[in-house]
This record gives sequence, C-alpha cells and structure tokens, in this order.
Amino acid sequence: MTSEDLLGFIWSRKLWYQERDSGYALAITSNRVVGAPKSALLDSLEVYLGPGANVKQNQRERATMLFVEVMANKNLEVSKDSITRITWKDGGVLDGAHFLFTTREADFQIDTVAHSDNIQVVNTVNIILGSLVTLAPDRLYNSKTGALFHDEMVEKMKKNPRKFKAYDPNLP
Repeated sequence: MTSEDLLGFIWSRKLWYQERDSGYALAITSNRVVGAPKSALLDSLEVYLGPGANVKQNQRERATMLFVEVMANKNLEVSKDSITRITWKDGGVLDGAHFLFTTREADFQIDTVAHSDNIQVVNTVNIILGSLVTLAPDRLYNSKTGALFHDEMVEKMKKNPRKFKAYDPNLP
C-alpha cells in the first residue's frame, strides 16, 4: 500500500454485507472501500483499527497483513471518486446501524448487528464513521437529520468543547 493509507479496518462477526451470518472484513483507505467475507480460518479473530486509535505497532501490522487477505478475497471494491453519497443510520437495541453507499456504479449497504449494549458493535460503528469522515467528509450524511456528519460534529464540539478536548487538544 504505497500510495494509500489504511484509515480504518474492521474484521468482525458484527459486520455484514450481503450475507448476514458470517461476518465481514471492511477496509477503508484514503482511495477506496474494500470488503471481503470473513475468513473461516481466522473466524474468532476480531480487529478494530480506526483514525486516532491508540493502537500498538503489532496491531497495525496485523491489520496490514489482514488487508492483504481482504484484497485477495474481496467481493466489494469502490473507489473514493465513485462515491457520491454515504448515508448513515444509527442502530439501536432492535436494529443495527446501516451505511448506504450511493456510487456511480451501483449502490450497496454495510450493516451491523443490533447494538444491544455490545461494545464491539459500538466500536465497529465508531471506527466506520471515523474512517468515512476522513475519507469523504463532504459525502457522509446522517439519515435522521439529513445533515453532513462532519458539520454535526463541529456543532457538537462548539457546544461542548470539553467533551472533545481529548480528540483535539487545540480546542479552547
């Protein structure tokens, strides 16, 4: 991966694309979104890597190694330039989060299992959101409000800067 950065990587049974029982691996780079069914060989492994995460070097190396497997087994690949809109719907106890990608080729959706107070699902959603807002801040929308996710976060930061101080130490 010489000309692109790995922004986010999720390898989880809590993530779905097309099939809802096997888990999914999703890699978000600075140039594209790539996905593959989770490998049966590494089924019990869960990996969550996203922007700003405190990740040890060996975890980053493992994610990079798994990215190679995702590329070899991909059933989804879309370039950043072909994405025209990403609509995010937050999940809850009864239904999971949805990320609907509108592209020039064909639309597709990535889903999570229902939250049900499961920290892994919350981590999955947060990593995807952080990665997508880094990839395409001008194309990620909240389905509930219709607003750009980035703009909503800026407004929240203005209203409660202390809450976001850990994310940006330059805030007042």
